[in-house]
Amino acid sequence: MKLNVESKNKLRTRIVKELKGVPAAKKIKLDKDLLEFLLFDELEYTVNNGKETTTLKPRIPVWSGEFLRHIDLSEVDFTNVTWSILGYDDSLKIESVFPKEVLQKVEEKRVQLKDRTYLVNYSCANANIDLSRSFEAINGHSIDIRKCNFAGIDFSNQSFNEINELIVIESDISGTKLGIPHDISLVAYKSSLCGLDLSDREIDGWEYLGCEGMSPYFLTGCKLCGTHINVVLRFIKGDPEIKTWAKPLPEAMRTSLINCYINGVLVKSPARLASEKKSLQEQYQRMESQELDTVLTSIQKQLGTWPKK
Repeated sequence: MKLNVESKNKLRTRIVKELKGVPAAKKIKLDKDLLEFLLFDELEYTVNNGKETTTLKPRIPVWSGEFLRHIDLSEVDFTNVTWSILGYDDSLKIESVFPKEVLQKVEEKRVQLKDRTYLVNYSCANANIDLSRSFEAINGHSIDIRKCNFAGIDFSNQSFNEINELIVIESDISGTKLGIPHDISLVAYKSSLCGLDLSDREIDGWEYLGCEGMSPYFLTGCKLCGTHINVVLRFIKGDPEIKTWAKPLPEAMRTSLINCYINGVLVKSPARLASEKKSLQEQYQRMESQELDTVLTSIQKQLGTWPKK
């Protein structure tokens, strides 16, 4: 495509306007090359490892939003797309695969999008995104998702070969069916992981509660409703501080993980527990009344006093 930046943005704006009010199930088809031209901007930079200079060209997902659910994205190639560069926040001190000078190059784009909760939004789109083919995975052996909304996208067939770390920062990957192998490091901060199955990895109870010396970004501030978690409590024999923590820890975890499945058991809220208790009491009272009526009716029939007038 030979459109300049201004014409490219005009076309983007016009398409979004045309899609307003389109029925939820309706999807339009656009030429694949045109669609990828609109979805991504390309960034080019070089790196030198001391032996050779390599030119890298990550693709930046600059055009996204709820309107994408009305466009057929099934044939779009998401290889070499970066899912972290727009959402990078140096205050978190979580390393990026990008050099500092490259991150500064996209600062203007980041500022333009800063008022959005998610800088990249593919929620409920029919995009076939292979996270293992993202720029970060290819060049840094990590899957790095920052300020992205992928809620409802099917990530069930992801490949984690040669992936060492999954980073999810201020993003929504709820309902994506993303399976995270136990041997991959997980860093999640202020993100929605609702409905994911993390039960094949052991989560240290102390680490989750942010004890000193543990990772400050391990599920910190995350939404975990319906998430399956396998929690272990590793006690250190003879440690008086651990003994002090031992009693309140399980209760603290139950409180913070309401509606999650811990070791296969649903953690219920106090309100739900109270409601279920009341329901069981009412069921018991009805059963008790029925049993009493049955026994008394039997006795009265034998005594000839039934039915009572």
